[in-house]
Amino acid sequence: MSDLAAALDIVGARWALLIVERLLAGPLRYGDLQRELGVPTNMLATRLRELETAGLVCRLPLRHNTGPTP
Repeated sequence: MSDLAAALDIVGARWALLIVERLLAGPLRYGDLQRELGVPTNMLATRLRELETAGLVCRLPLRHNTGPTP
């Protein structure tokens, strides 16, 4: 399989390219991404898992806002 065919196999899946496009602007929380795209939650979870496995996206640790530090 050529590199182009392999790439299309990943981002050609329904919703995948739209997810990648949104994440190019910067990280988003799962719920925010779901609301912005209107993608069903089970589909979003599946596509994110596939994109992560392919190395196109990665999870970042959630930053907790604990307020100003003394």
